[in-house]
Amino acid sequence: MALQYQNRLNLNEYDRSIAGLIPGYTTESQIFDDPMSYESQSYGSELTQMLPFLFSVKIAAYYQQKQYVAQGIYVDPESYSDSILREDTYKTAWLTIAKRFNFNLFTETSLALQFTYQWVDNKSNSYWYNYTSQYISLGLQYDI
Repeated sequence: MALQYQNRLNLNEYDRSIAGLIPGYTTESQIFDDPMSYESQSYGSELTQMLPFLFSVKIAAYYQQKQYVAQGIYVDPESYSDSILREDTYKTAWLTIAKRFNFNLFTETSLALQFTYQWVDNKSNSYWYNYTSQYISLGLQYDI
């Protein structure tokens, strides 16, 4: 079991420009959710359980409040106002079930099959950042 608390402070009253990012080496969060552009408090919890037959289950939940230091809000799809700063409340939870298959007792070669379901809810005072989403993924990992 893991518990987490994080408090993020921005010592400046401005955010970073995205002008210097390298194409292909930039994650979506660096463009749309740059941690340098907001202050936040986040709380999280993760629980991992190892099960028989090399199964594992992980469940996690996180809650984060963000106060942007220089970003205004979209009042509607086309109207932007910089007189009010953006504030978000981000919640997410996920469940992952994994099964590992070991190929040889004397090496660490293995194959893992993983199923993940995630729910995300972002409440924002800015029109374009108010959303709820869900996704399911199925992954296959080969370790040598």
